[in-house]
Amino acid sequence: MDQRIAAIISEFNPLHLGHKYLLDFAKKNLRADRIIIIMSGCFTQRGIPAIIEKYARARTAVECGADICVELPVVAATASAELFAKTGVSLAKALGATDIVFGAEDSDARQFSRISEILTKEPDTFKETLSASQKSGLSYPLSMKKALEETGEDASLLDSPNNMLGLMYVKALTDKDISFHALRRTGKGHAYKLIDNFGYSSSFSIRNALKDNNIFSALSQLPVESGTLLEEKYNKRELVFEDDLSPLLHLKLIENEDFTVFSDISEDLSNRIISLRDSFLCFNDFALLLKTKNITLSRITRCLVHIVLDIRNEDITALEKTGCSPYIHILAMKKNASELLKNVNIPVFASLSEKCGLSPEAERLLKKDSLAFDIFRLLLTKKTGRTFENESSRKFELID
Repeated sequence: MDQRIAAIISEFNPLHLGHKYLLDFAKKNLRADRIIIIMSGCFTQRGIPAIIEKYARARTAVECGADICVELPVVAATASAELFAKTGVSLAKALGATDIVFGAEDSDARQFSRISEILTKEPDTFKETLSASQKSGLSYPLSMKKALEETGEDASLLDSPNNMLGLMYVKALTDKDISFHALRRTGKGHAYKLIDNFGYSSSFSIRNALKDNNIFSALSQLPVESGTLLEEKYNKRELVFEDDLSPLLHLKLIENEDFTVFSDISEDLSNRIISLRDSFLCFNDFALLLKTKNITLSRITRCLVHIVLDIRNEDITALEKTGCSPYIHILAMKKNASELLKNVNIPVFASLSEKCGLSPEAERLLKKDSLAFDIFRLLLTKKTGRTFENESSRKFELID
């Protein structure tokens, strides 16, 4: 009998009770034989560094119920929702996923399917309104919502970033033999800044609590395994936040005169960066300074991270040339889960010393992953005064 393999595409930044609910649903409700995690590495889709390094987060994912955790390449992890989702789904398919599980503000599967079909087919009314709205200065999410409304569809689903990401997962699921399961969030919305004691708090609110050194509130929202890791990293001063990137970003802003070479940066945004860079104080403040009504804050922070990581338009092209599935880089795995890798038809490796058979495009993408890890190590060294292993000496966690 074929196995049922559930995939969760996530950041686990950090892994909280809401994430544990997804893992438990896959195991108990879907009765999945295996659970695979495709996880962002050192940088995330919001355009910020992960709070904890990727190998430790991956180990926690397996301790909390997953069978394997592999890395979502940084070029995809810091990209638009559509490319993030497409790459995550492509890697899940490569690992044999039969189901995709994700959290959302809404759980109406039929509405997710209807809207994803419109986005795929792009009827004339949709395309014309989308183009006209963007030309008028509306941001892409608002333009998409307006275009959907013109087709007669209820577009309120797009009001939440989690719904938007879920919608992109469904759009990427072109294979009908892969099912999706949207689990409704309980508690406050994704952007709520405070800890929610009556539902699952978001990663955003947990990170805000940690910025305020409110460690006990943060720990109340995490499963034991993740909480133990977080407390350890907190006590060692090994938690990373976006403003830790400030010196590196400031240097890059001084060094460059044309920012359009970096992924997703338009000529207008490049000119705005140049005109405002002398007012730079820190990462967060500069992102707010750059924000306009025509561009979302998350897109700006992604663009700034692209500058720091030297992610260029050519890197996006390289990812697309691989079909958004360049390789499987294992970060953590249960000892008895190796059969998941038997039928994978793209390169698989558990350490950089084992990589082989990579295309030139995949090699290019892997170099970006390594650079991202090196920059993350640099941030940790600056915060702690200690050195950390480079990625070439790191191996994945094999867990009982």
